[in-house]
Amino acid sequence: MVFETEDMAKKMEEFEGNRSKTQRFILNYMKQFETVLHCIQCLMKYFFAHDHLNYARLLPLYISTMQETEKRHPNLWREFMRGHFCVTKGLAGFTTIASHHGIEQETRKLKVMGGIVGITQNEKALDKFFSTAPEL
Repeated sequence: MVFETEDMAKKMEEFEGNRSKTQRFILNYMKQFETVLHCIQCLMKYFFAHDHLNYARLLPLYISTMQETEKRHPNLWREFMRGHFCVTKGLAGFTTIASHHGIEQETRKLKVMGGIVGITQNEKALDKFFSTAPEL
């Protein structure tokens, strides 16, 4: 399997103790996602068989990267196992979003401010974007 799930399963069991509707939803979502991760390996042969080249080409890389994350990036793995893989933008509970979604929201802010519209044609805008984007 892509991830070892024993620790995650234990955490989910503990989590089920005093669960609200929101907690039940999150627990169910985690179980669904775990199933998807397991199924990816089983489905990989069909992407090759049906000539879906992008999936067939990139899926083995994705799976190997996920399997080696614990060894190659132990600090990242520890943070991931602590649940630090989401972006929190407010103080309300259960309102975190995926990191790529957070990046999209920050990019949207730049677009609305006129920061990256026509950026390749304006050297000052390009400088502004590349100097402020990492901070955002």
